[in-house]
Formats: sequence, C-alpha cells, structure tokens
Amino acid sequence: MSGAILTADGPEISLATGTTPNTPTGAAFTDVADTSLTGGGAAVLREWSASGAQGLVLDLYDATGALVVSKDVGHDPTLLAMTLIPLENGGVVAAYTGQAAAGQQTVYSVFGANGSLVGQASPSAAVSDLTG
Repeated sequence: MSGAILTADGPEISLATGTTPNTPTGAAFTDVADTSLTGGGAAVLREWSASGAQGLVLDLYDATGALVVSKDVGHDPTLLAMTLIPLENGGVVAAYTGQAAAGQQTVYSVFGANGSLVGQASPSAAVSDLTG
C-alpha cells in the first residue's frame, strides 16, 4: 500500500502513519500488509524498527483515508511473517510469527472496526500459512 489508497473514483489519497505510546521515537516504518475493510476504509500493518527492536502497529483508516486509530499489535526481536485478515464486521485480524527461544510462535490479535482489541490467541506452534 505504501502509504496511499485508491478511492472509488480513482484519485490516490496519502495515508498518515500512526504511532502508539509503545512506538520508540525515531522508529522507521515499513508497510508489511494491507487490506480493504468491509463498509469502507482500510487497515495497514506496519513494522517499526529502532535501536535493534522491532514491533508492529495496526493503522485503521476510514473510507476517506483519515486515520481512525493506531494500535500496538506486538513486538518481537525476530519478526518472520505478518498478515492481515479482514472480518465481515469491519474488523481485522493481525497475525505475526516470531522466533522465540522455544521456537517459532504465531500470535493472532482480533481488532473490532473501531480498533478495540477484542481478543488474542497464540497457538503452541507457528502456523505454516504465515511462515511458509
């Protein structure tokens, strides 16, 4: 998505990159996944990196491209794979796999259409759909 979305009539709208209280000052952002949301709008999953740390921020936008909310998804020093799964209610699932000391671990975070964290789950092993 690279910080822009196409509107229904064709023009491109630049999307602001959000930050959260847990995003380090001076962090560099890379868009890693994006999806359109039911009812309009978009979700962008961004990886941040700063001073050897890595994390993920989910930015939700309305149909006009205005930033609605930015939420922490997680942080892990070894992010391996990340994805977004849109939900019919306008929410989104953000999933990532990281390499912990005990092995790969996949975390699923479910966010409502308003950006509130609805739930989180982490199965005991990495999910092959994310890690290949």
